Amino acid sequence: MTVLPQLTHVTMRSAKDLLARLRPGRGRLVFTHEAVQHARAAAQHPLGRVLAGQVHASAAELLAQPVLSEGGHGAARQALDRFYTLLMAFHLTGEARYNVRAVAEIEAVSQWPTLGHGDFLGTAETMHALAVGLDGVSVDAATHGRWVEQLVHRQLEPALAALACLPWWHRDTCNWNTVCNGGIILGALAAADRAPALAARLIVTALAGMPNALATFAPDGGWPEGPGYAMFAMRYLLPAAGALGHALHDEMRLLDYPGVREAGLFRVHTEGPTGLLFNYADCYEAAPPEPCLFGLARRFDMPAVAAFARASFGRGGPYVYFGSAARALLWFDERGGDGDLKALPRDAQFVAAAVATFRSDWLDKAATYVAIKGGEIQAPHGHADLGTFVLDAHGQRFVTDLGPDHYDLPGFWHGRPNTDLKRWSLYRTGTMGHNTLLVGGAGQHHLATADLAGFQSDAQRGSVMVDLSAAYAHAGLTRALRQLVFDRATGTVTIVDALTPARPVDVQWQIHTTAAVSVDGPRATLTLGGKSIGLVCETPGATLAVEEVQLPPESKPLLNTRRLMVKLRVEQGTELRVVFRT
Repeated sequence: MTVLPQLTHVTMRSAKDLLARLRPGRGRLVFTHEAVQHARAAAQHPLGRVLAGQVHASAAELLAQPVLSEGGHGAARQALDRFYTLLMAFHLTGEARYNVRAVAEIEAVSQWPTLGHGDFLGTAETMHALAVGLDGVSVDAATHGRWVEQLVHRQLEPALAALACLPWWHRDTCNWNTVCNGGIILGALAAADRAPALAARLIVTALAGMPNALATFAPDGGWPEGPGYAMFAMRYLLPAAGALGHALHDEMRLLDYPGVREAGLFRVHTEGPTGLLFNYADCYEAAPPEPCLFGLARRFDMPAVAAFARASFGRGGPYVYFGSAARALLWFDERGGDGDLKALPRDAQFVAAAVATFRSDWLDKAATYVAIKGGEIQAPHGHADLGTFVLDAHGQRFVTDLGPDHYDLPGFWHGRPNTDLKRWSLYRTGTMGHNTLLVGGAGQHHLATADLAGFQSDAQRGSVMVDLSAAYAHAGLTRALRQLVFDRATGTVTIVDALTPARPVDVQWQIHTTAAVSVDGPRATLTLGGKSIGLVCETPGATLAVEEVQLPPESKPLLNTRRLMVKLRVEQGTELRVVFRT
C-alpha cells in the first residue's frame, strides 16, 4: 500500500467526494467553452489581433518542423508551447491542419518514457503539456482514452510513487513546488474520468504540499528567487487553480494565500522603464511579455496590471515561450490604461523578499529607475549579492546584473544550505560579480541575510536601508549599513555605505556596466546608447578604477562588460558616499 504524506490544509477525501462535481468530457481544464469564447473575443482587440497573428504564424511554422521525439525538461516545455499554440490556432480558425498536427504531437509525447524521480520537474511539465493537449484536441474517444491510459501509466502512477518517497520538492518553498504539484493536479484532472481513485489521491496530496510555496508570496507578492522564477511558478499555479475551478467548481483556495494577489504587482515593479528586469538570483535581464499578468489582473481585478501586460506584449514578439501568445488570449484583459499605471506607487517595498524599487515615472521610457535587494544568500537560486542594485536612466541600463551562469558548472548546485564554497567563488553567483562591496578581497558570508529598514517614499524622494553587517562580519566589519536615496527632483541616486571596521580593511565598492567609462579623479562618466550619466565619490581618500570583466571559458560568455570600482582604506567609522547624477 502506498503511504501518503501527512496532509496539511486539505482533508483526505474519497474519490467520490472529491470528484463528485467533476465536469464531464474534454474542454474542462484550459480550453473550456468559456475560455475559447473569451479568446475569440480577445482576438478582435487591436493587440489581440497581433497575438492571434503570432499564434497563427507560430502554428504554421510548427507544421514544417519534425514532431517531438524525446522527453525531458526542454522537450516537455516545447510540447507545452506546441499544444497551447496549435490548439489555440485550431480553436480560433477551425483549420483541421492544426488539430491534425496536435494529434501527432500528443501521440509522440504520450509514449515518452517515464523520467526518474530525480528529474520530476520534467515529469511534471510533461503532465502539464499532456493535460493541455488532451483537453483541447478533437479526436475519437478510443484514441483519447488510449492517450489517457498512457498518461496514467507513464506519468501519474510514477508520480504517486514519487510522492510516497516524500520528495524534497513536495513541501519546499521554491518554484519546483508549484511546478511539480501543479503539473500533478493538471495531469490528474485530465485522467479523472478513467482513474478517479488515483486522480483523487494525487490531487489531494499535491494540494497538501503547496502551502509552503504559496506562503512565500506573503505578505506582498515578493519572491526570493527573482521575478523570472516568480512567474515560472505562476505559470503552473494559475493553470492548476483554473483547472480545479473549471473541472471541480472549486479552486481549493490556491489563490487565496496572502501575497498571491500582489504577485502581479511584484512583477510590474521589478521591471524597469528599459523593459529589463531587476534580475537578481538566477534570473535573466530580458523581460519576456508575461501572460500570467493577464490571468492575475482578471482574477484579482487589477486594471493597472492588465495595462502593463498589454504594454509589454505591445512591444513585439515573438511570444513563443510556454505558448505565451495563446495564453495571453485565454486570459486577455482589455481593462486599464495609462491613468491606472500612473496611479500606482512609484516606489515599492517587498518585505520578505527584501526588495525595494524606485522610479521617477511610470510612462516615460527614459525615466530613472533603481532597485536594490537584501534577502538571504541561501534562498533558492540565491547569489551572494546582498545590497546589489540596478539603475536605468535615459532609456539605458547603466548598472547591470550579470544574471545566471551555466547550471551545469561544477559547484553551481549543492543543495540548501549550500556550504560548498565553489558556488560562491563563481563570478556570477559570488559577490565579486555583483554591485555591492568586497572587504579585504572577501565576498559576503554564504550564510548571511540582510533585512531592509527605513523604507520611505514621497513625491520628492524615496529611500531604504539594507543591513549588510552579517555579510561582512567575517571580513572585518562590525557594521555595514547601505542606504539608497533617490531624489526625484534632481534625478540623483545616492548610495551611502556606513562602515565600522574591527581592524583596518580595504573596501572595494563596485558596479558592473556595459557603458563606456571614463574616469577623472573622483568622478566617472558612463556613456551608453548615446546617453551619459555622471558618478562622483564624495568620500575623501577614495580612488576610482575601471577594468574589463574576463570570465573563464567554461562560464557563459560575457561581452562588453566592465567593472567600475571605488577603493578605500577604512581604518575607522566611515561613510562611503557615491552619487549618480542622471
